[in-house]
Amino acid sequence: MTSEEANHAAYDFWLKKTRARISDPVKASILAPSERPRPAAAKRSSFEMDYFDLTGSLMCIPGLQNTAGVMLKEESDRDGANTYLGLTRKGYLNMLLYYSVHGPAALSNSPASIELQARWIVDAIRKIDKSGLSYIEPTEEAEKTWTEIVGMITSITLFPKVDSWYMGANIPGKKVQMLNFPGGLLLYEQMCWKVLETWEGFVTV
Repeated sequence: MTSEEANHAAYDFWLKKTRARISDPVKASILAPSERPRPAAAKRSSFEMDYFDLTGSLMCIPGLQNTAGVMLKEESDRDGANTYLGLTRKGYLNMLLYYSVHGPAALSNSPASIELQARWIVDAIRKIDKSGLSYIEPTEEAEKTWTEIVGMITSITLFPKVDSWYMGANIPGKKVQMLNFPGGLLLYEQMCWKVLETWEGFVTV
């Protein structure tokens, strides 16, 4: 931290090791830029074990495809981010998500958000079992409406004025859209449990 030369050497060592772990060259240029953006360790470093190896979360799960046989990554690259309540996705029967796209996620207190969604998932599973259902699946219209709600709330904020990770603008070619539910946990909770009362927006079989 007292020598520019030594600091550059440390960054170059980190760069070489990190680039070797990222298979996508576009992501590599973003996550591990060839030019040192700032002195190494001048900002707190992230202590991680596999972050750079697993960039993309759901997209990295082998064989994850919808009922039409389309891979999730291909679907997302084509249509952008779509979920219903940030908890489910059309074409993926009984796939219940948390801390995912269009949920409160990064715009909320993480433990509180995860706990809220986990309670909804547990209640949904109990209701599925009690009703003798085989599966639930959101409708295309429900997904579209939820995405529009997220976009509508976002439009009255300053988020769209900045190219950021929140808006999915950190990856070239990716659709720019809000990736989190920006209406707060209280509103989100009310909307999710209202849906659970009647399965509004779901096909139930």
